[in-house]
Amino acid sequence: MKRLVLLGGGHSHVEVLRRFGTEPLTGTELVLVSPYPDSPYSGMLPGWIAGHYTRDECHIDLMRLTRFANCRFARSACNGINPEARLVFCEDGTTLPYDVVSVDTGTRSPAFDTPGAPEHALPVKPVEHFISVWDEICKRAVRGQAPRRIAVAGGGAAGVEMLLAMQYRLRKLAPLAEFSFDLVSDTGSILATHNIKVRTIFTRVLEQRGVTLHLGRTVERVDRCRLRLRGGGSIEADTIVWATGASAPFRRVRTCASLRRRKPSISNPRSRASSASARPSFFRKASRSKQPRRWRQQTPSPSTRSPAGKS
Repeated sequence: MKRLVLLGGGHSHVEVLRRFGTEPLTGTELVLVSPYPDSPYSGMLPGWIAGHYTRDECHIDLMRLTRFANCRFARSACNGINPEARLVFCEDGTTLPYDVVSVDTGTRSPAFDTPGAPEHALPVKPVEHFISVWDEICKRAVRGQAPRRIAVAGGGAAGVEMLLAMQYRLRKLAPLAEFSFDLVSDTGSILATHNIKVRTIFTRVLEQRGVTLHLGRTVERVDRCRLRLRGGGSIEADTIVWATGASAPFRRVRTCASLRRRKPSISNPRSRASSASARPSFFRKASRSKQPRRWRQQTPSPSTRSPAGKS
């Protein structure tokens, strides 16, 4: 019996578990290590921010999925790996021997690389923390206590979509309140990796919705309620959201030797994808009208939910 230990409940491991559930591999024991009982589907996160989905509709139930895959679920976080002895150490004191270990613990926000950002900015990653803070902001908006000045660092797809979703939601919750939004990007245009037509359309949408764009400006430092820009100037904001992409997570992992460069893997010759209609749903609350048909289907931008300039 070979043991495969999956560290983290990210998208890749969700698919691994689904495939083991539909086509079990004889002689393999599965163990999932995650501190969370569910996993957010990032493609639906902007829709949740905008209020189009409930939390359960955009989270995958890991406990249900592990039962389907006949997988042991260790609800803890990994804090050490001994590659020589092939052992995984968990924060709750559990030690797991393994034959193959796979790491899919998510990403960290590049905000940690900018002075002051970890203390004064709200990073999109990790998603679990962002969800709890945004939920509280929405509750405050209902009471008329929401932040009025919001700045988003990051002019890529994540930053643009998050800003539009936040603007849409806050204006729905507090239609009489006046909110201001700033978008900061170190590139000369938003959505720099997209084609010119997409950039032009979304630049127009942002301008029509009253968003102030700061293009070609790099955030040098973050202070309390203020972004300081390289070359001079600053932006005042009650809430600063960091959406500048993602980078590899860093953890202080105890190891007895350097990790080898080889990449162990498990292959299943029978792991051909099942038809979409045969795939079971593992979202906490399935909705025929809202749930994506395919695992990687993208959520429509909040800008398509209402005419430009309106919310």
